[in-house]
Amino acid sequence: MENTQSIIQPQQYHSDCGEAIIEAIKRRVFVFEPGIIYIKEMPVSSPFSINLVCDQAVELAKQFDKWSLIVDLTEASRPDAKTRRTIFERFTVLSNDIQHISFYTNGFMLNTIIRFVMYGLENSYSVHYDFDKVLKTAQKAIV
Repeated sequence: MENTQSIIQPQQYHSDCGEAIIEAIKRRVFVFEPGIIYIKEMPVSSPFSINLVCDQAVELAKQFDKWSLIVDLTEASRPDAKTRRTIFERFTVLSNDIQHISFYTNGFMLNTIIRFVMYGLENSYSVHYDFDKVLKTAQKAIV
């Protein structure tokens, strides 16, 4: 992943943030290895940034028959209610195409939010503190 840290600040971004920020957000989504899309979540998410990274993940995944998603939440803060709703809506749509979502986190609060957001969705998902487990789970789902 290209370093986007210098341009991305811990704040919510919206559609008026400018092209440089939009490109930096998009660069936080990349093909980790064939069939595995990686999202390095924003320090502070917004509905705009969630839609942008989900769109980018779907676009990158088009080259694969099966794909898994790794969502790295190690720098993320608790999303507000509007952002949680957007996450739920986007992951509802993603559930049609994706094999598995592996969440990489380091906090109890985010684990609870993940379970709340994912409740009722058809997606296979897992939550891990260890990146090796995150990767292995994502890999296993596309074999």
